[in-house]
Amino acid sequence: MPITQAVRRPGAVSKVYVYIDDLGINGMQGRLFFYGGDEMSFNGMLEMLKKTESVLDRYSMPQPVFQYREFDGGTKAKTHKEPRDRAMEQKDETVRAEGSEAHESKATFVIHVKYRQNATWQGEIKWVNRDKIQYFRSSLEMIKLMDEALEEELGKSDKTKWK
Repeated sequence: MPITQAVRRPGAVSKVYVYIDDLGINGMQGRLFFYGGDEMSFNGMLEMLKKTESVLDRYSMPQPVFQYREFDGGTKAKTHKEPRDRAMEQKDETVRAEGSEAHESKATFVIHVKYRQNATWQGEIKWVNRDKIQYFRSSLEMIKLMDEALEEELGKSDKTKWK
């Protein structure tokens, strides 16, 4: 199922399209598509979380409550942020999941991180295959929702929190 959506507002920066292509040794494997057309593959949930966090940090949207700091020989903390205005200047950018027709995924999700508080994420996740939406209060809860959806998709379970 291809996803094509024109991005016309800054809130779209905090959305990530997740395609779960396979269940490997490290767990879920797949592809991530971000605002501005960035595309990354991941091998395992931890890698997916780290790559998503790095993109959210790059655009500083949503802004985290906790700032990680690095120190270099007694100098001030380094920042890794680009100006927030850069994200807003990119008008009519398009996020496309190209090649998704030829490469069928087991499950597709759209994760919208609305807040980054208490060192975790809060937001909503849409299970595109079933057109269902759930809200999550932590990244762990989001991972559990994705896992439940995958188990249901593969016919391993029919108990799910998805509405």
